[in-house]
Amino acid sequence: MKVTVSLLILGFCFFITTCSTKIPGEDYFEKGHNKFLNKDYRGAILDFDNSLEINPDFYKVYNFRGDSKYYLNLYDSAIIDYNMAIKLQPKWFYPYYMRGRIKIKKVNYSDAINDLTIAYELNPKYSDILYWRSLANKYNENYKAALVDIENAIKLKNNVSNYYYLRATNNKNLGNFKTVMIDFDKAISLDSTNVNFYYQRGLLYLVLEDTISASKNFNKTIELDSNNAWAYNDLGFIQYLSKNYEEAIKYFTKAMNIDTLVKTFHFNLGLSQYILKKYKTALFEFNKAIDIDADYLNALDLRAKTNYMLENYIETIDDCNIMLEINPFDSDVYCVRGKSKYKLADYKSSIEDFNKSITFDQKLSEAYYFSGLAKKELGDLEGACLDWEIAIEKGSEEAKEEISKYCKK
Repeated sequence: MKVTVSLLILGFCFFITTCSTKIPGEDYFEKGHNKFLNKDYRGAILDFDNSLEINPDFYKVYNFRGDSKYYLNLYDSAIIDYNMAIKLQPKWFYPYYMRGRIKIKKVNYSDAINDLTIAYELNPKYSDILYWRSLANKYNENYKAALVDIENAIKLKNNVSNYYYLRATNNKNLGNFKTVMIDFDKAISLDSTNVNFYYQRGLLYLVLEDTISASKNFNKTIELDSNNAWAYNDLGFIQYLSKNYEEAIKYFTKAMNIDTLVKTFHFNLGLSQYILKKYKTALFEFNKAIDIDADYLNALDLRAKTNYMLENYIETIDDCNIMLEINPFDSDVYCVRGKSKYKLADYKSSIEDFNKSITFDQKLSEAYYFSGLAKKELGDLEGACLDWEIAIEKGSEEAKEEISKYCKK
């Protein structure tokens, strides 16, 4: 009887041992997995490292270690783990999927599409694969393919706000504006706290010239995110369009105070001040914009014109020289440089600039008018009168006064 009981106990122990046997390295994997779920990615990586030291063929660990690195933006190292997972288990969709996502972040869209296509072939029911492939196609400017993918993703799963948002942006890029607003509305109905949804819907209303609805969406954006500089900027732009320049300045200033390193904010602020003839403050903002981007043509152009209004003619010429190096066919820049040279009594050189300006734009009445002034100073009254006659034909009122003073009827 004692022997029988002993055998039963031994048998029970053997059964327990057999049933509880774990894959080598699984204890560390479970610890790492728990840390991963709690977003302790660095701690998870340490446990996954220990797991793989014990069992270097544990393919799931490579995936989770790759995911941990992904969320830490360690993309190159994550790809190494996904590559190893694919080597060990080539028929599992997930590492292809995640490797494709990383390639999108690394702006390698064609390779990303290849990986995501393999993932989709292995698991055609996983809608997020189609979402990310749609993103890759969108960034690759293949909007039709992007639209097909996101529509198929919505067929698989119709309650994901980002899917509708992406379909809206794809249709927007294709010019299908009728369906865009419907998808923006659907995305917001599924996630009413997403700042970007309201902001992008506001931009669409702005394109459609519905500034009232655009303003409502930009204000909602700010309600959800008081530091959204672009929403303030676009509210300023709406005021600018309405010629409410003082109000526009208030919004542009708020945008600029939130992010001082965006050249557009400085330019828009300077533009509004320029229109109000606040030239010194405008000049300050154009200088800031150009400090951020030395080749910012719009800011260079207005800085040159602002300096001209402030009678800083040498500085105006310097900016015109920079712009003409970038674009040697800009008639307006030749005209501004010519005017500055005229003010500095460099008449011959100014006439050369006016001639170049006229070569590129024969409708520019100001170039004919100032060319006439320069020729008058050089004693070529006949040539001046001819230029002023053409200027009058082009719509110049100033040239009429010069004709009446200096030219025989």
